[in-house]
Amino acid sequence: MNSYFYHHQHHSDNITSNTSNSTTTNNNNNNTNNQMATQGTDTMPVYSSSSSSSPPPPPPIVYGELSILGHNGYIPNGERSGRRNKSKFLLCKRPFPNGIKKSRHYIVKQPQETIAVQDKALHSISYTFSRSQTIVVEYKQDEHTDMFQIGRSSEDPIDFVVMDTVPAGCNLIDTPGHTGLLQQQIHHDHRPPVLINYPSPQMMANHYRYQESIMFQHQNQQHHHNNSPNQNQHSQHHHHHHHPPPPPPQHHHHHQSQQPHQHHRSTQSTISRFACRILIDREPPYTARIYAAGFDSSKNIFLGEKATKWEQDNSIDGLTTNGVLLMHKATNNDSNNNDEESNRTNSSDYGGVWREVSVDGGIYAIRQSRSAVQKGKRIEEESNVLRDGTLIDLCGATLLWRSLDGFRASPTKKTLEEKIDMLNASRPQCPVGLNTLVIPRKPILPNANHRSNHRHSRKNIQQGASKEGYEEKSGHQPYVYLKCGHVQGYHDWGATSKMNQRKCPVCLTVGTVAKLSMGLEPSFYVDSGPLTHVFNPCGHMASEKTVKYWSSIQIPHGTHYFHSICPFCATPLSTTEPPATKLIFQEGLD
Repeated sequence: MNSYFYHHQHHSDNITSNTSNSTTTNNNNNNTNNQMATQGTDTMPVYSSSSSSSPPPPPPIVYGELSILGHNGYIPNGERSGRRNKSKFLLCKRPFPNGIKKSRHYIVKQPQETIAVQDKALHSISYTFSRSQTIVVEYKQDEHTDMFQIGRSSEDPIDFVVMDTVPAGCNLIDTPGHTGLLQQQIHHDHRPPVLINYPSPQMMANHYRYQESIMFQHQNQQHHHNNSPNQNQHSQHHHHHHHPPPPPPQHHHHHQSQQPHQHHRSTQSTISRFACRILIDREPPYTARIYAAGFDSSKNIFLGEKATKWEQDNSIDGLTTNGVLLMHKATNNDSNNNDEESNRTNSSDYGGVWREVSVDGGIYAIRQSRSAVQKGKRIEEESNVLRDGTLIDLCGATLLWRSLDGFRASPTKKTLEEKIDMLNASRPQCPVGLNTLVIPRKPILPNANHRSNHRHSRKNIQQGASKEGYEEKSGHQPYVYLKCGHVQGYHDWGATSKMNQRKCPVCLTVGTVAKLSMGLEPSFYVDSGPLTHVFNPCGHMASEKTVKYWSSIQIPHGTHYFHSICPFCATPLSTTEPPATKLIFQEGLD
């Protein structure tokens, strides 16, 4: 039997027609059924046969795509933990079905002694209600569905490894006297989170203050160095929701702090190792359903005594520790957006209402906090079927589901590049230096340095800063005044005493200035309109509908809050200035 693997090609034009060219080559991978997803900045998998004489197989059937918010079509190399840790994943029809469906359930005293738990060929879920009572639900193979699992674990059962998303910071420019402080501006300038009416005001303040201090600690480690780090300072990274954190450390030696930081990232993640699973029908219309929790290497799921679970109408169900939240894109048929619970989790008519999906696929109102014991109200009229634009939050990373129909309404990478080329061909100019501006077609890499500043040496950081400064002062890199939208080149005119505040030479408006960069991930676009607007404060540009859509969506933040972010870098959007601004180029090119 031939084994198969994937080649990467531009998928945007191929995905809707499910046709592409195949290439023949050798492959030694025998784990065929787990190789059904791939990364890509607009890449799709193409099967290749290990036999050079046999005809190429037909292209795979694409079910849909999952993209991680906060990654502009890529994950920096330093952030990758393996080949399955990608920024986006295509879900394709497997060569052989691996789906499951319920078989039977029964009550036992010790689930570890049952055949279902001991047999690694059987899938089972154990709901422990007491030391002497556990309900075991057995599953059997379902030849009509494919199953895909998502989580933080790198074990074989996980198809898509998802790590915590860290905001990439923003491309703010400096003003005299504020060198090294610009990255902190974003954390004072972002949209206040929406509280899910759970903790006391003091607890709220302490929790959110802690979130900001973590960011400051990460930044200070990049800029401050000495030879005697205090190991106790690293323990401040651990989450304590009931007490305000001590001040962030001011001095760290970079190389000595690297290992503790990596340990913190791997052990303090709020994403479950086996977070969720998706079952997709193998026949049209390829309906996809999501369930909380995934099966481990022994094909088991265990919900302990303290987990939220219940038995009702001869069925068993439960919730995972931090939960899996779901938000379907709003439609005209949504009639439940006026209740009190909806009003505190929905920001506009663009987005729907955040719900929680259970282990058995039921939809419930969100709990008062992510790990609260009391489950929310059952929402009978909603389902766990994924629709185009559905958001999936794993408490640390948020995924976007795009269907094949959704791709048709979104631009391709090729069309995005053509839009940039057309804009650059119009030769926009800086009104101060009168030099021609060029919008880059690739991600601006200084964003990545903020994500992984603990992995870079001081020398590399200095080299990156030097290169960035050269590009800035070359005059071709465009900058945008985020309050008024005027696009200009790099210059020193209009500097103020306030950090990252400049006076626009065109309209004399004082506001934040950021490097203009392209939103390159097509999955985050809601239409194929012209690139006319920009997110504040990160400076990513996209179409008007795309920017307004994401500016109105509230994404879960931590265990109690919601806020709006830029989908390309996960930067919280501003409230002291407009969260989105229309771009104004010189010569009336807007």
